[in-house]
Amino acid sequence: MRKAIVGSLLMLAASGAWAQRHAQETPASPQLQITVMTGKVQIQTPGRPESRAGQNLPYIRPDSIVRILSGMASFESAYHTDVRAIKGNSFQFTSSAPQEDQPAKLRFTATADEPEGLDVRIGSEKFLLRRKGDLSVSATAPGELTVRNEGGEIERIASGATRARTFQPGETILVPVAEEQDFESAAVDVRRLSVSRVNPTTFDMELPGHNPAAVSQRERDAEKFISGWPALSRQAARMLIEKYGPPDRTGRDQLAWDRNGQWKRTVVYRVPTAKDSIIAQTIDHSISTDNVRALEETGLGLRADALRQEITATNSTEERNFLAMNLAHDVLTSSKTPAEAQSFYDKTLELSYSGKYSPYTKRLVFLEPEVPVEQ
Repeated sequence: MRKAIVGSLLMLAASGAWAQRHAQETPASPQLQITVMTGKVQIQTPGRPESRAGQNLPYIRPDSIVRILSGMASFESAYHTDVRAIKGNSFQFTSSAPQEDQPAKLRFTATADEPEGLDVRIGSEKFLLRRKGDLSVSATAPGELTVRNEGGEIERIASGATRARTFQPGETILVPVAEEQDFESAAVDVRRLSVSRVNPTTFDMELPGHNPAAVSQRERDAEKFISGWPALSRQAARMLIEKYGPPDRTGRDQLAWDRNGQWKRTVVYRVPTAKDSIIAQTIDHSISTDNVRALEETGLGLRADALRQEITATNSTEERNFLAMNLAHDVLTSSKTPAEAQSFYDKTLELSYSGKYSPYTKRLVFLEPEVPVEQ
């Protein structure tokens, strides 16, 4: 009897170890996380109640329906796909893990009539999902995604194009992306969110103290000022507003955000401070007076303040600021010389023109995303 019990325990232990190892080896479905939020968002998980509202945050559970009730929100997958939604937008997110004969797949479906279009960006391509627009994204090869219109109304704005064209149902395109599959931005800090249950399968989340009227006023003030700006400055301002929401401070000559994304401060100028220097973005970084000259020698538009322990990058786009700031960190940690940093910068920009992207242009790679604390 004792031998039988011991044998059974060994079999259970072995099967448990196999199950654990098998679970680790089983490929996971592509995830979607929320990265930016300025208003109120509702998430419904049909037929799948949660023991605690928002227990999966900052990740969005597959098959969820997401509704933007106020403000805006941005979502990102590790498969080089971003969704930017504004008040009135709603979509369903589904995903599937890779199988023996099928690649991993993401799918975004507009669940209502989207007058402004649901903005889905995949690599260098942009798609607007309108009436029942249904878009799938498959990882069919290293460094390549297959995008398909599964149905409904979708418009496509190709890289470098200025006008949208209809993306026909059943149409498929290949989009070059970086080979690595990883999130490019830090997730929203869920500890800042107020999460409330609507019913067992639906919950709302918003920023405490969020004032929709004040946000709308900042949006109107910003648009009033930038409407008369030069085209490049106006375009830069609108892209930042789309990503981070309305600025914290508005003026005739500049807009400013505090603690937006990975930045301590972001300022966009009506008139460039130097050639194409429209966006200035700042981080806290340990720096000595001896390091200031090394950063100046890179020629990358970096400004260091040893007194405030800040570094500021100023360029025409946020992507170039990310690139310059990552290289500043490399120089300060002696992993690159100023000359090597400048060479890396030029080469990375050159490769980006042919559709090849570096993580250095997408995020501050030396800052680890903050791990959410269980509520």
